[in-house]
Amino acid sequence: MSAAALPSDAPRTQLDALRASGQITLECARVGDSTRIVHLAETGGYRLKFPETENKGALHAVIINTGGGVAGGDRVDVQVTAGSNTKLTVSSATAERIYRSIGAETEISIKLSVAPGGRLNWLPHPTILFSGARVTRSIEADVAENASLLIGEATIFGRTASGEQMGFGVFRDKWRIRRDGRLLFAEEVRLEGHFGEMMQRPAIAKNANASALLVHIAPDAEDVRELVRKSFFDCPGVHGVSAWRGMLVMRALANGLSEVQCVLHRAVQALTRAAIPRLWQF
Repeated sequence: MSAAALPSDAPRTQLDALRASGQITLECARVGDSTRIVHLAETGGYRLKFPETENKGALHAVIINTGGGVAGGDRVDVQVTAGSNTKLTVSSATAERIYRSIGAETEISIKLSVAPGGRLNWLPHPTILFSGARVTRSIEADVAENASLLIGEATIFGRTASGEQMGFGVFRDKWRIRRDGRLLFAEEVRLEGHFGEMMQRPAIAKNANASALLVHIAPDAEDVRELVRKSFFDCPGVHGVSAWRGMLVMRALANGLSEVQCVLHRAVQALTRAAIPRLWQF
């Protein structure tokens, strides 16, 4: 998906030299009946907290950005490894805010790995793009044949609660998911230009300002397609579910945070057969 390019005369100032770089590396393993941390590294204002979970034997990690958001030129790297027979959920404390950039792009890199028998749920709060944001995000995952991976990402175009009108910006989103090293799912979105105009186009968003993409890879992924479809029967917006080759994909377009959360929350509950992450409940 692509649209017209941005003007090439974006202003440059000394602020371009101010860059922030944050990194999180988490590796967990099965120890007895529990999922335990075996390696954790945090730099640049990003931290992980581990609240108690009602899911016995599971580990819940919550990402906290102490800077409150990211701006042009910032870089965020997250690497998560779920070992054999582990149960790990990674969420975030709040939505990630991508502020207006005067030129440089924000770069976000997410790498996930799930070993045999493991289950990893990547379920952060939505990403909110401010008017003028420029961001490139990549999500790469490698899943063992009999492991499970659930990725749910929502993107909000503009501060909808305050009625912000989106101007020029950049949003590139690249997903690559492999099962035992073989490419299973590939998607690439490229939006460059005036977001307010692009989002009105029927082929892009049909005037919606929020989107969600959920990918679930599991041995029973195709069996739960109808369950997921029925779970958001009364949610507003446009949504659809497909399943093939041991993978389920859900897409949604909506207006505002609450509408897109309705679809995403219902789908996650249906797939995990449990309550949504506690920090989503606000």
